[in-house]
Amino acid sequence: MASDLANAVHVSSWQAWHPFVLAASVALAVAYLFLVAGPGRRFFSAAAAVQPLRMIRFLIGVCVFYTAFGSPLAHLADHFLFSAYMLQNILEIIVMTPFLLTGLPDWLIRPVLLPLIHWRGYKSIAKPIVRALTFNVVFVFFHLPPVFTETLLHPWFHAVEHIVFFLLAVFLWMPIVSPLPEIQRLRAAAQVVYIFFAGNLLMPLIILLLFTQTPFYPIYLHVPRVLGLSVLADQQLGLLVMLVGMLVPFFGIGVYAYARYDNVSFYQ
Repeated sequence: MASDLANAVHVSSWQAWHPFVLAASVALAVAYLFLVAGPGRRFFSAAAAVQPLRMIRFLIGVCVFYTAFGSPLAHLADHFLFSAYMLQNILEIIVMTPFLLTGLPDWLIRPVLLPLIHWRGYKSIAKPIVRALTFNVVFVFFHLPPVFTETLLHPWFHAVEHIVFFLLAVFLWMPIVSPLPEIQRLRAAAQVVYIFFAGNLLMPLIILLLFTQTPFYPIYLHVPRVLGLSVLADQQLGLLVMLVGMLVPFFGIGVYAYARYDNVSFYQ
C-alpha cells in the first residue's frame, strides 16, 4: 500500500500536467462552442442565441475542471496531501459545477434532463431537503477512513467517486442555478434556508476533525511528506479549506438571496 503511493512521486513534469485531461478539457470546450455558437445549433429545433456571458461561464467551468483534475494539484490530491484532495473537491463541487450549469442554455440541456423530470419518482427525490441530505450523506460516506483509503489505492474507484460527487453537486445546485424552467429555482427566501441547511450539515464532522490531535486517515502516515506539512497539519489545513471553501460561497449566495428577498435599500 505505502509503496504504491510512494512510487507515484516519480513522475515527469509532463505527466504531472495530465495531457489526457487537457485534451478532454479542450474537446469539451470545442464541442460546447460547436453546439451553442456554431453549426451544431441546427441539431436543436428550439436553439436560440446564447449570450456571451453564458458561454464565458461555461468555459470558466472547463478551466476549473482542468485545474482540479489536470494540474499538479490533481497529483498531490491523488497521492500525497489531504489538503490538496479537499481543495480539489471544493473546486469540483462549489466552483466548477455551478459555472458549468449556468453556462448551459435550456434548449441544450433539456433533452438530457426531461426523461428524469418525467420519471414518476422525481418529485419525491427532488425536494430540497432530500437533495441536501443525499449530497451530505454520500459525501461523508466517501470520507470514512476505509472508503477513503480505497479511493487512494484504486484510481478507478477515485474516478467513480468524483463522478458521483459531480452528479450529486448538479443535484444539489439545481434549486439555485437551474437553467430549465421545468426545474424551478427556489424563491429567494427559500434559497436562504436551503443554503443554510445544506452548508451546515457537515459542520459537526469538520469541527470534530479540525481539533483532533490524531490523524483521521492513517494511510497518510505511509506516504512521503511534501511541502513541509506533517500529517496532522495537512489534515487540519484540508478541513480549513473545506470549511472556508463551502461557507464563503454559500454565505455569499445566501446574502444575495436575502437581499433580493428583503428588497429594502439600506440608504434613503
